[in-house]
Amino acid sequence: MAVDRLANVHRFSPDLLLHFSARYHGARGNSLVPVVLAHADRRSCSPMETRLRMLVVQAGLPRPEVQWAVQDAQSRTAIWLDLAWPDLMIGIEYEGQGHAEPDQVLRDVGRYTALVDKGWRIYRYTKFEILRRRDLIVAQLIRARERSLPDLG
Repeated sequence: MAVDRLANVHRFSPDLLLHFSARYHGARGNSLVPVVLAHADRRSCSPMETRLRMLVVQAGLPRPEVQWAVQDAQSRTAIWLDLAWPDLMIGIEYEGQGHAEPDQVLRDVGRYTALVDKGWRIYRYTKFEILRRRDLIVAQLIRARERSLPDLG
């Protein structure tokens, strides 16, 4: 989470941290730097989005795209999804405190209706699910992927 946040706020590539790792090769925890960097993504907009992405990846699911733009050519607009498996048209959203504000709730209604109208399946999670119901999230996303994969039988 820290690497994602630093990279997002300060606009640097997380891979630059490999230089520090090489220079301070004996530092405590240094052997974990490549593992951390393999999962880092500077497009992540919040620590909770990173937690949600890492929950998905650590559950063995494919790594979702971060900040995926669903474009509407007709209106020349885009809706950004926190996480997505675009090939399956599955969006995964972290809904922070700001999404409880009345005006934001109204904007979100239109946003999600537009996504569903385009054929997307949207899964929305709050800090409560991410911190306390991790198994539920994983089970729901596994089912979502199973429903979206083509039947090969």
